[in-house]
Amino acid sequence: MPISIYRITNSKDSSYYVGSSVCIEKRIRAHKQRLRNHDMQPLYKHYRSIGCTDSDLKFEILETLPSEASRFDKIKAEDKYIDLNDSNCLNTYKSFRSDEEMREYSRKIHIKRNIPYVMSKENYDKSIAPKLCPICSTKTSISNLRRHKKSAYCRTIRDALGYESPPTQPLINRQIIDCEVCNIKMLKECYLKHTRTDNHINNLATVELAD
Repeated sequence: MPISIYRITNSKDSSYYVGSSVCIEKRIRAHKQRLRNHDMQPLYKHYRSIGCTDSDLKFEILETLPSEASRFDKIKAEDKYIDLNDSNCLNTYKSFRSDEEMREYSRKIHIKRNIPYVMSKENYDKSIAPKLCPICSTKTSISNLRRHKKSAYCRTIRDALGYESPPTQPLINRQIIDCEVCNIKMLKECYLKHTRTDNHINNLATVELAD
């Protein structure tokens, strides 16, 4: 599905917001619903402060990227239309940040919340280092591993494989299937995505050579 870079323009004060989505129709409905539901994010608070309704918002697609575009390509395309020096721009920051900018941003947040900031460059590099989940073999980062293990997908795989897990919220019943090539279990709706992974392709090539 292609990635759309879009802009929301408010007809009352000419302010605008730039964003991106793989499903632009769903994103437009979400923006309008959050405005009607009195969402407390700065974007919707600004709209309500000037009496703006969803009928005052104009949505336009600025650019379309192919579905295989990387995250870097997406944020680079999005940042072209964000001008933080423009008073009409409602974006609070640009999506792309270097490692140094991210560390500086994190340092300012810690100071603002009165939290000691002690993360060195070495610790930061370790926190974003890629790591495979030992339960479902999903690629994530060290800092995100604990949150990933609480996800519905990982918990479903953990239950299917018989891992002992702490009490969590009940899962929706989902069908578990086996990948005969990789000899692992997974959700049925994740099988198509799994067949495109390097691990599955390499295993499939090995099976074909053995035959």
